[in-house]
Amino acid sequence: KDRRHQRERRDRARAQQRHYRRRRQHVYVAVFPEPAVARRRCGGALCDEDTSSGHSDVVMGVLGTNSDDLNTRLKFLENSIGAVPSPFDWYMAQRGLKTLHIRMTEHAANALAVATILEAHAKVEKVIYPGLKSHRQHALALKQQKGFGGMVTFFLRGGLTE
Repeated sequence: KDRRHQRERRDRARAQQRHYRRRRQHVYVAVFPEPAVARRRCGGALCDEDTSSGHSDVVMGVLGTNSDDLNTRLKFLENSIGAVPSPFDWYMAQRGLKTLHIRMTEHAANALAVATILEAHAKVEKVIYPGLKSHRQHALALKQQKGFGGMVTFFLRGGLTE
């Protein structure tokens, strides 16, 4: 496993170097895990992060870049197409940040409790949740994340007819 992960990291690094030599841009879009629990290592030209409030009252995101040229082009687009949040949208996103840590901690704790119960249930064939030690990438998730989020997937033994 360790050799495979080392090879994958080396291959990603080589691909990144080839893209930089060819002047191509890397874009990283992360949906899972949530930004609140992920340890981001964005080495790309563009990183996307969700900044929604968590209260379902505003949907926003942030694009970060390490390229002056790309930043100039994005600023032009932002102003020319009107993709600028209103002060009230910013207020709503900021309001959601005040309780984000507590909500994500409870979110992950509840997901782990549900995943543990499902894993022990006789009618459940498989549970996919990186917080479980049985998950095939649990060790990787421990390195990359501060928590495991709340997304749990499970398969019923016998399918939906059961």
